[in-house]
Amino acid sequence: MNKRELILLITLFTLIAFFVGKWIPFEDQKNIFENITSTTSIIFAILGIWLALFYPDTISKIFNQEEPSGLKKIYENDKNEIFKRLSLSLVIITFILILCILTNFVIFIVKNISIFEPIKYWLRSLFFAYLFLLSIFQIFALICTLLPNSFLEITLKRNKEGEDFAKRNGPVSQKK
Repeated sequence: MNKRELILLITLFTLIAFFVGKWIPFEDQKNIFENITSTTSIIFAILGIWLALFYPDTISKIFNQEEPSGLKKIYENDKNEIFKRLSLSLVIITFILILCILTNFVIFIVKNISIFEPIKYWLRSLFFAYLFLLSIFQIFALICTLLPNSFLEITLKRNKEGEDFAKRNGPVSQKK
């Protein structure tokens, strides 16, 4: 699936969420919102742990540039790519947390001002579509938390292949 198809699919499901949302009671939607907020906080912590535990040298290299060579350069490029994606996920999750904080404020205003009463069904529809989009961004960030696992697996595989190559092509011992 390419990006265009993915965007069309997300747009389709957002529209479905919008039209279905008016029939879902606000209290149920509020529960979904609270779960999204809690899950986002957990993902934020996981991303922070990954960055702190597995990439302290990458963080320090941002300030102290040195040029790797050979196989180490490939390793560093992979590691830097995963670091960039984790950083992007951290930004997305931070943005979601900010939206959740602001949304709580807006919900309080909308629920307590009677001018919004005539359009409450449209607001519920809009809120449900909003919840769907928050969930999609959250899923993307959650998938990015798996990237360090794949990096570790690839690194272990490369190390094993290097050891096997060294055993096969190591120095030939002479018999006495």
